[in-house]
Amino acid sequence: MRNYRKNAKHSGIACLMLSALLTCHAPQVFATTSEPVKEQTVSAALNYVKSKWGYSIWYNVSDVNLNRKVSVDYTKGKSINSILNEILAGQNLVCQIKGKAIVIKKKENANGNAKATAQTIIGKVTETGSNEPIVGCIIKVKGKKNMAITDINGNYSINAAPGDELVFSCLQYDSVTKKVSHSSVVNINMTNTSIDLGDVVVTGYQTMKKFNMTGAVNVISKEQIDLRSTNSLESVLEGAVPGLTVYNDEYRIRGGASLNAGNSPLFIVDNFEVEQMPTNMDQIETITVLKDAAATAIWGSRAANGVIVITTKKGKQEAPRISYSGNFRVNAKPDYDDLHRASSADIVNYDRDAFMGGYYYPGFFDYGTNGYSLSQEILKDYLADDVSTIPATTLAEMNSRLDALAQRSNKKQIEDNLLRNAFKQNHMVSISGGGERVNYFLSGSYTGSNSSYKQGDQNNLFEINSRISYKLLDNLTLRTNIYSAFANNKNGYTSLSSDIYNMYPFQMLLDESGNRIYDYSGFNHAFSDSMVKDYGYYSQGKNLLEEVDLASNKTKTNDYKVAFGLDYRVWDGITLSADYQYEKYQSTTNQVRSKKSYYGRNQINYMAVPNDNGGLTYNLPNGDIYDHSQSNADAWVMKLGATLNRNFGTNGEHYVNAVAGFEMRSRHSYSDKYRKLGYDGQTLSWQPIDQVALKDGVTWWNGDTHRYYADNYDGFGDVENKELSYFLSATYTYDNRYTGSASLRFDESNLFGVSHKYRRNPIYAFGASWNIKNEKFFHFDPITTLLLRASFGLTGNFDRSGATTPVMVGRKTYLPAINDYVVRLTTPPNPKLRWERNRSVNLSLDFGVWNRINGTLTYYNNYCYDLLGNTLVDPTNGYESATINAADMRNHGWELELSGDVIKTKDFDWNLRWIFSYNKNKITKNNTQESSPEINRVTGTTKFIEGYAREAVWSYRWAGLDENGEPMVYKKNGEKTYDISELGAEDLVYSGTYQPKYNGSLTSSMRYKNFTLNLMFTYNFGHVFRAEYPSMNPYETSPDLSDKIANRWMKSGDEAYTDIACLPTMENLWAHTYYRNYPIQYSSNSIRKGDMIRLREILLNYEFPKSLLRGTFVKRLSLTAQMNNVWLWTANKEGYDPEALDPLTGSLTLPAPFSFTAGVKIEF
Repeated sequence: MRNYRKNAKHSGIACLMLSALLTCHAPQVFATTSEPVKEQTVSAALNYVKSKWGYSIWYNVSDVNLNRKVSVDYTKGKSINSILNEILAGQNLVCQIKGKAIVIKKKENANGNAKATAQTIIGKVTETGSNEPIVGCIIKVKGKKNMAITDINGNYSINAAPGDELVFSCLQYDSVTKKVSHSSVVNINMTNTSIDLGDVVVTGYQTMKKFNMTGAVNVISKEQIDLRSTNSLESVLEGAVPGLTVYNDEYRIRGGASLNAGNSPLFIVDNFEVEQMPTNMDQIETITVLKDAAATAIWGSRAANGVIVITTKKGKQEAPRISYSGNFRVNAKPDYDDLHRASSADIVNYDRDAFMGGYYYPGFFDYGTNGYSLSQEILKDYLADDVSTIPATTLAEMNSRLDALAQRSNKKQIEDNLLRNAFKQNHMVSISGGGERVNYFLSGSYTGSNSSYKQGDQNNLFEINSRISYKLLDNLTLRTNIYSAFANNKNGYTSLSSDIYNMYPFQMLLDESGNRIYDYSGFNHAFSDSMVKDYGYYSQGKNLLEEVDLASNKTKTNDYKVAFGLDYRVWDGITLSADYQYEKYQSTTNQVRSKKSYYGRNQINYMAVPNDNGGLTYNLPNGDIYDHSQSNADAWVMKLGATLNRNFGTNGEHYVNAVAGFEMRSRHSYSDKYRKLGYDGQTLSWQPIDQVALKDGVTWWNGDTHRYYADNYDGFGDVENKELSYFLSATYTYDNRYTGSASLRFDESNLFGVSHKYRRNPIYAFGASWNIKNEKFFHFDPITTLLLRASFGLTGNFDRSGATTPVMVGRKTYLPAINDYVVRLTTPPNPKLRWERNRSVNLSLDFGVWNRINGTLTYYNNYCYDLLGNTLVDPTNGYESATINAADMRNHGWELELSGDVIKTKDFDWNLRWIFSYNKNKITKNNTQESSPEINRVTGTTKFIEGYAREAVWSYRWAGLDENGEPMVYKKNGEKTYDISELGAEDLVYSGTYQPKYNGSLTSSMRYKNFTLNLMFTYNFGHVFRAEYPSMNPYETSPDLSDKIANRWMKSGDEAYTDIACLPTMENLWAHTYYRNYPIQYSSNSIRKGDMIRLREILLNYEFPKSLLRGTFVKRLSLTAQMNNVWLWTANKEGYDPEALDPLTGSLTLPAPFSFTAGVKIEF
């Protein structure tokens, strides 16, 4: 095919030969500036016309003598036609002006007769609706052998004569036939009949159509992201891809592939792994999710858990465009009742029953510094050796005080003073555009937010992004990508949420006059008053409003990323590429703990001792405490590779996409922390301490020995990972029917010592697909898509944290008993440390019916072996267990993506889309050291039990309450017992997994003209969690604040209606062992189904018609209103939100509240 250029020697695709006279046919356009006659080359003259009057100029470089010298008169008022005739004089050329485009070509014949001779047709093929270019569309001249294929921008060029018919065909698009007229430009829109298979997949190494992929890949398109860009990345991904689970703020693809080395997928941004993810979704063009070995093997050992490839926006060849997008989100104030805390009356009655049961006796509250509640403070005034001897009048007085306390509730004060409507805003301004030489996309964005807690927090993030490509030569392109992010966050009082959760319901924040009330549930009130009065210590009371006011906790984060790439086109379809990225990340947290804060007072008091002068000696300086921590990461990646991407054959029936190269990467992470005491922010000074002496300890006012370990607050870390990789990946498609692919990669890492036997990790994958629909024997028209895909491969993983290494690691610590330092072994040596492995099998069927229903059904089976697990070793080595490659696990499951057009007309569309995923995992090998399984397994201390799911939940076999309200559990043989010390591992029951087995979404999308309404339901099924049960032990250091204490056993017969144990008699408390609370809190009766359905999102969008904007400077105006977390159904009887609790303990957090977002997009 001839080489066509745009505008000059180094331009793009060319034009046609059209008319027979050396004249320019167009409406008369006149020059608006006066210039003297210039002598210059044709190339310079054409460039001058382009730059002065904004024309694009098309021609065949073989037709035009660009170096010929011409004299051109640019006199004001002279027509562009005349100027062009002077430039082209003597070259037997004609030109045609259409709008702002000029087409130059050879004369058709000498006498000017219009013959149906072949001419060069140029044009662009785009998708109807989105106007996105269609890559790889085949254009043929009907009845002839002429053929062309669109490039990455959808452009094409083909020789055809007027009257010929051009046939445009592309997989998953309706074919289009267009008759050639005398026009030299033919642009075509094609309708996508199956969006999924037509998607362009960006893997980070290759770019091709999804049809050519043999692996499991899903693409979230530009249109989908643009519509939902008011969401976070997490929300955009949730429910969008089968097999991708976003649950409890954790990403999982097909369940994950490791036990101890992490299960999060690899995130790639613009072909590189990064430290900082984009936060504004308007920066993102597409998201590609790679799930099986055939898709992920090219990424090597970092991709065993799947890969999420994010491609940000870049400039295109178009006029400059300025865009603004902004949105504001407001969350409803959280509902305090969602914490399911006990009422004041419940707590008062609980403590009163404990008092009457003899739990509290004279001196009970004076044995230590432990705090007590206001109800216990009242009871403290009435303690007796035998409560039956207390006079009735005294009991009446006590009950009157308790009843008055029971009427108090701090709920309103908490909601008014500590909770709020959270707010978040996003703003982005971008400038984009380009020409034949330079394409650019420049953007700046701001994100500001605060939490639902009035803890004094405020987050601010600024991002700057620049993506520019320069066409240095016809076949050489330079790409640059510069990104910076600056975060300045006020963290405030970060313990507020847990403090609210553990706050007694009658503990008020303010009295009637607005004065702050202090809480002494954390420290003995009487002791605190005595310490203040007798010695001058600080008070040990705590008020949350004061803690918020005094909090000074700030984090600053800077992230800088610079990437450069060169693409050198050797031949048509063969490109050499070189890429380099450097990123520097730094996060610094500075926290000043005021000496007036509860923490500051407690620390100073703890090491202060009375002196002979009647005052205090402050062994820790009597001042503020300054804590500093900083984490840094320096990372660089270099890739060198070659890419082959082209069609061969008479009709382009052979397609090859191959890439090969090598990659070097390094990541150096280092951190440090320190504490300065007696800090003065005015002078930036601090005071030293005698660290050794304080480790030896001081004698407190009550005789206790207190020690301070300064090295707990000082430290540093330094880890450097270096990796070298070689990769090869190739895909071949024949006649749009048969596709085969293969990938091979070798990874090496410095974390595996010097032996190549363990350092080198071969990774490979093979795949094949069969497009049954394109077979000649297949003639069933209702089936519009039928594609079978299969893949097999081996990927790897390893722990990059340095938690296990080939060498022995110890920690140097100081022992006061011997007044010297010793080294304790922390990590045993693992000379046979090697890569974790994941062997993957994937089978998929893509289908479409009547161009209305499209879907993909997938089965996968992943066998993960050589996983890092804790295993028993010979104790003569000096340790009983070690983390080595000794565990195996299997993941398998099904995925279904089904979409259908219920209604599809010109003005109204209604589409339903169902995402379904099923995953089951099982640890098939893990020789775990397990001590006291009757305690450690049910509490989750011991994990990863062989034969069960990775996220297993274990319980005692609940046998109910006896006639006295005492809890009982079954042994395996059916025998009941009160004492869990009699139980072994075989007596426990596997309750299920806390990771959902079934998950997905159902999305309804309706469009009426320019209105779009989306409803998205998400669901999770097949998992369990443990509900929070009270310990029913008044001696527990943590109070029982669950609302379930109101339903506790109180009298004989209650065992038929409740499973909350009684408040035991003292005899029963000790008779049934100290571990009585374990069967109460960790038995099978506390297990709840985690099944849930959530109406996650309702979105309404209005896109202003272009006809309304015509005549204004606005090219696009889009308005969006969105509601999130609208409705929730759960299977558990209490109505707990399964995503707002700890599945192993049942402790609750405030669930994500209802939110409303308003957004706008404007383009100029």
